[in-house]
Amino acid sequence: MRGGNIWFSPIPVAAVACVVLVVLVALAMIDSPRGRTCVRWLLVLCVGGILVVTMLRATAGTGVTNLYPGRTIGEQLTGDHALGLFNVLGNIAMFVPLGWLVALVAPRRRLVGAAVVGVGLSATIEIVQLFVGRIADIDDVLLNGTGAVLGAGVALIIREARARVLA
Repeated sequence: MRGGNIWFSPIPVAAVACVVLVVLVALAMIDSPRGRTCVRWLLVLCVGGILVVTMLRATAGTGVTNLYPGRTIGEQLTGDHALGLFNVLGNIAMFVPLGWLVALVAPRRRLVGAAVVGVGLSATIEIVQLFVGRIADIDDVLLNGTGAVLGAGVALIIREARARVLA
């Protein structure tokens, strides 16, 4: 996701992000069979949404394939990239709901499960992008995996707080 175009308006994205956050917090508070079914369906939709965002963008991006961890992140945070911080934070934020939902459905080792799913999905996307003429970047995998783990961590903290209040 190294392209320099913003292909959406920030206000609708922020509104959708707020709704998603409210839904995720509510799901973290619910522990019932019906709630787990809802989480599973949302997990499928989340993966579908990530695939749409990463694979169906109109632009192929600019730049070259990056296989050196940290290179793109460093360039975007320290260089003259107008959207560098946006790209770094966007790559993290895009996978937060995925990790959150994985943590809610995984029977055990929830952080590890979220990391495996996040890194696995991201690596698969980057490999496919490499073969379809898009830009593949190892830093996207690192950032996406970080987002998945952060999402799982927050979900587990909320679940633990809920359990302590109910105990």
